[in-house]
Amino acid sequence: MKNGFVFAIAVAGLAASAQAASFGLLFEVSGDGGSSWTQNLNVDVTSGAATVKFRISAYFQDGVTVNGNQAVAFNRFTGSNIITNWGSGFAGDQLQTYTRDVASGNAAILSTTQTAGGRVLGNGTALSFASQLLLTLPANPVYVTQILSGQIRIGNNTPGSFVRTISLQNNSLSALNFYGAGSTTAGAATGDLVHSAATINVIPTPASAALIGLGGLVAVRRRRA
Repeated sequence: MKNGFVFAIAVAGLAASAQAASFGLLFEVSGDGGSSWTQNLNVDVTSGAATVKFRISAYFQDGVTVNGNQAVAFNRFTGSNIITNWGSGFAGDQLQTYTRDVASGNAAILSTTQTAGGRVLGNGTALSFASQLLLTLPANPVYVTQILSGQIRIGNNTPGSFVRTISLQNNSLSALNFYGAGSTTAGAATGDLVHSAATINVIPTPASAALIGLGGLVAVRRRRA
């Protein structure tokens, strides 16, 4: 289990107050090979394709319960996720790696399908899941658990590649289960279900944008001439 996320501090430190404590999926991206992670990344592809790492984690806050007891660890995710505005129509896009990071789970979780809107990760059926089966509970709550990760290539072979917004988010959810304190029998969590998406802003640098605009202006003048 990998818990060194910036978001881990936030979800662990937020106390349940007027609003119920939350749980869900956390999506993060990295443009520097995994040295740092964020949920809002700017990527420039004007000089060539770019690679972006991503990771998908399950999280819960203090106050989320399972069978009346405080949640202490992730158990199972069943469903699918999606990379939107990516793939079809953007020549050069490629899913380079996609792996399950917990110890067990059906291989169907690594299925992928290209749709008009993007790439679906997982097949969305009851057989598509990543799970963590525990015989002994952790001494302290594990608030964030990385369950899936991968790397995408963002192409620059078409004009539309230069300015677009790519999102990594949940696509379908059948179950997101956790263990509660005192029992290795997992179950559904009680709390607010809040998924946290990641956004990749594909933008040209200011200098590149100026060149693109200048090129368009020159083309217009040539047509008029």
